[in-house]
Amino acid sequence: MKGTIEIHNDIEEYTLKTGGPYGVWHTGVTTDLKRSLRDHGVKRGDPYAHATTSSSAQALTVMKFLLYRGMISEQENYDKEANCVYVFKKSVETKSPQRPKKE
Repeated sequence: MKGTIEIHNDIEEYTLKTGGPYGVWHTGVTTDLKRSLRDHGVKRGDPYAHATTSSSAQALTVMKFLLYRGMISEQENYDKEANCVYVFKKSVETKSPQRPKKE
């Protein structure tokens, strides 16, 4: 099983190759990748990546790294048993929370 930093680096490398700033990417953790992607409106062919981690704590740590880099997530709505971290590039058809506006 890969380490936390290695998983983060793999996902980050994919997003950089695919394009767009971090703010156009959504990240999350799940126990059911297909359901989560479907729930967000991600279609076949849309850019996404995922990694299975050794524990829910590791998945959450990777997600927090990605959030720190600027990705978006509904952090409070995650399954505490989830050991799969995923990212997808937001589009007009996907559902993802918006970055709060600074006042």
